[in-house]
Amino acid sequence: MTHRGSGRTLGVWLLAALVVGNMVGSGIFMLPRTLAEVASPAGVLLAWLLTGAGVLMTALVFGNLALRKPDLVGGPQAYAQALFPTRSFWSVISGYAVAWGYWVANFAGNVAIITSCGAFIS
Repeated sequence: MTHRGSGRTLGVWLLAALVVGNMVGSGIFMLPRTLAEVASPAGVLLAWLLTGAGVLMTALVFGNLALRKPDLVGGPQAYAQALFPTRSFWSVISGYAVAWGYWVANFAGNVAIITSCGAFIS
């Protein structure tokens, strides 16, 4: 099975916009109020900077992986599986573990967004 790309690429500015959009998300509505109750303004800025740096590093890692392995098709598990020989035990286990971690993190993130929206509405 061969994969034919669409020929379209994501540029630096579009990827940066995706990172900013993911960071801003629902947190822009709830996080400042919560942080202001327990932290100083310097602490709030430090938290935002650390979060932004972490998200940016994650985006750079996936961007670098996409440049090094443009033929891989799939989610984050495809990169983990590519570390080992095809269909080997460790390839399957690493792909499975990464896919599980990815979906658990997405589920937790969606629960946090729903909780934030519920608190914002009420």
